Amino acid sequence: MINLTMQPPTGERLLRFVGDWVNFSLHAADGAPLPAGWRVLLRTDLGRAAAIRDEIVLSHCQKLPLAGASWHDIPMRLENGDYQL
Repeated sequence: MINLTMQPPTGERLLRFVGDWVNFSLHAADGAPLPAGWRVLLRTDLGRAAAIRDEIVLSHCQKLPLAGASWHDIPMRLENGDYQL
């Protein structure tokens, strides 16, 4: 089994402002190249403020929101042996 390291780590709290950049990466903890053919995705709700706002409003109106509708997957690309975005 391959031990993976993510940057920033899972659960990391980051405070960013409009226009700020964040680099996401995934690599093997021992520095070995990751197996060929992997598909790596970043699951996030970044950029989905409108969907999150709709979920909040609907939950207060006693309607059933589309739970988690704001979450989406962004493919990460392989660069220099690491998956990055």
